[in-house]
Amino acid sequence: MKKIAFFAFVLLIILFLLVSSFSNDEKATLKYETVKKLSFDLTLNQRGILQASRFVQIKSKILSNRAKLVELIPEGTEVNAGEIIARYDTKPFQDELDKWIHKEKEAQAAYIKAQKEVEIHKNKSINDVQKLKKSIEIMKINLSDINYGEGKVTFNEHQQTINKAKRKVLLSQEELNDYNALYEKGYISKRERDKVNNTLKDNEEALLNAQEKFKSYKKYEWPREIKEVEIKLQDLKEELENTKIQNQFELDNKKSQLFTAGSILLYYQSEIKKEENNLFQCDVRSPIDGVVLYNTVFKAGKKTKLEIGDNVWYGQSFLQIPDTKKMIVTTKIREIDLNKINENLNVNVILDSYPNKVFHGKITYIDSVAKNDAQVSDIKFFETIVEIETKDKLLRSGMSASIAISYDEVVNRIAIANGSINYDGKSEYVLINNDGDMEKRYIKLGKMGKEFSEVVSGLKENEVIVVK
Repeated sequence: MKKIAFFAFVLLIILFLLVSSFSNDEKATLKYETVKKLSFDLTLNQRGILQASRFVQIKSKILSNRAKLVELIPEGTEVNAGEIIARYDTKPFQDELDKWIHKEKEAQAAYIKAQKEVEIHKNKSINDVQKLKKSIEIMKINLSDINYGEGKVTFNEHQQTINKAKRKVLLSQEELNDYNALYEKGYISKRERDKVNNTLKDNEEALLNAQEKFKSYKKYEWPREIKEVEIKLQDLKEELENTKIQNQFELDNKKSQLFTAGSILLYYQSEIKKEENNLFQCDVRSPIDGVVLYNTVFKAGKKTKLEIGDNVWYGQSFLQIPDTKKMIVTTKIREIDLNKINENLNVNVILDSYPNKVFHGKITYIDSVAKNDAQVSDIKFFETIVEIETKDKLLRSGMSASIAISYDEVVNRIAIANGSINYDGKSEYVLINNDGDMEKRYIKLGKMGKEFSEVVSGLKENEVIVVK
């Protein structure tokens, strides 16, 4: 028992010496700082990728698959807006243009001919209609003449002839009566009397003949003449309508031929414009200032980049130029930090390639929908875009960057280094150097930054605390 007690006593002495030695070493390595008022920014530090705000895709604008590359600017070349960055072979498009120009000349001649034929037919139709209208007017005049002019005169002449024959018969009858009285008295011979009687009979026959002629004219000849003119007039009217229909049909046909000729001419002219545009598009120019990048395309079933001699299809994007005038950094903000940021917050950007240079920017976009972290499923983040305000040739798409988002600030407040803050499971505390004695004092913290934290209560200015 005495041995056990002795060894226990020795062990206690050794432990005391070790603790004393450690305590003395720790005191020897302690650092101190004086509490004072500070101003500092509260920042949220993230990683991100620098890239252009937009990439202008260079696509073939030639409406053909015959755009064969004969010139191509090297990838990575800096270009200005309007500068030629690629060329296509112009020969196939010049050949097509020459062909369509030749066809256009032929179509122009055919169109002019069709125009003249339409005008000629219009004039012919007008003349035909006018001619028939004149014939109808003349026939109407003839019908009116038969009814009220020459026909009426003939009608009256027949009546006059009958009246004249009647008067002759009456005179002859009176003369015969006179001759019969003279014959009965013996003053004249029978022969003289018979001669007057024959004259009476001749006049009576002439009267009968005139009456028959008038009857025939009134019943047959006059109506026949009227009917003939009416039929001719009706025929002319029908001919006029048929002529109008026929001429309109032929005019429509001529107009259809003119329309067809015009359509062919317009088609050839559109082909000329297309080939002229194709020739113009053979010089591919950069729409903006930037750096030329090659796109990967499928060629022979493999992903590759186009080369001189390859054909480019219409609408195929084979080059791209990042708009370096406006560069952005894309980053991911954790869900727990989302309340610290908003749009227009100031951001400092440091590129891994140039760690000593700071670029300034602002937050311009925060995604409205959270996304899951691909590596840690419990963490969600919001994609955020920072727009760089500085324009510098050092900025290149794809660079890695560190960003510091200034979301708040502490101005002239009591603050201490984060390395001086301790925690015992209850609350934060600091060690105060009170004339060589260490005093443990609990404090209440306010805003906490990357290097310093605001102290709301528990410390005063000019007190000395221990910094680890």
